[in-house]
Amino acid sequence: MVEQSDKILVNQDTESNTQLQQENVQLPANFVTTLNHIASTKYLLSQLRDKNTNTYNFRFFSDRIMRLLVEEAISQEPMIIEKRQSPTGSEYDHYRLKFSPEEYCAVTIIRAGDSMINEVISLLQGITIGKILIQRDEASEDKKPILFYCKFPDNIQDKKRIFILDPMLATGGSVNLCIQKLKDNGVDESNITFINLVSCEDGLRKIHSLYPQVRVITAAIDPILNEHKYIVPGLGDFGDRYFGSRLPN
Repeated sequence: MVEQSDKILVNQDTESNTQLQQENVQLPANFVTTLNHIASTKYLLSQLRDKNTNTYNFRFFSDRIMRLLVEEAISQEPMIIEKRQSPTGSEYDHYRLKFSPEEYCAVTIIRAGDSMINEVISLLQGITIGKILIQRDEASEDKKPILFYCKFPDNIQDKKRIFILDPMLATGGSVNLCIQKLKDNGVDESNITFINLVSCEDGLRKIHSLYPQVRVITAAIDPILNEHKYIVPGLGDFGDRYFGSRLPN
């Protein structure tokens, strides 16, 4: 959508709905964007799914996907279009973000979400950072999320967009608790984008049922959770594999 007075482009139309239909995931357009229709994403994800991928390569391929995801998130933000000249002297449409990096905030769900922050900072260098520690109760049947720590910027309610960073979306318990904490701090849910590598259909539906105005950007959507509430086929425990604390058997 372009507002002619300000030449502002709001890019909310993506290929996500078509791709979701191909994956038989019935969710509204403009709620979730998946990059799984891109050949490079399929290649990178296949490296992560392989249990024999070592820590060094797991980080390498993860970081490459993360950059694609963050670039997609930035592309969905409002842009201002200006006429500028190229080196040939010809005019072209020049796109720039309407808001400065300082007007954005990234919130990492510790610890796996911390793996994504470097790509965000490299693309939005003035962005502010929030932290939240949520762990699921492995002893409970539904893996209930428990909040241990939360630290947001003082003016988080004034940010134009909040990017929640967590690589895996399984039951949706952790991210939903994070969204609620943001709302408790004055953030409008329509200003929240959740960025992750792999989602599960159940988790996506849970987010949309509770917070329908939140956006989700993911590399791929896997179909089911196993009896331990892990995504299948998934990647295993992302934090353990990325930080090298425990490797797959």
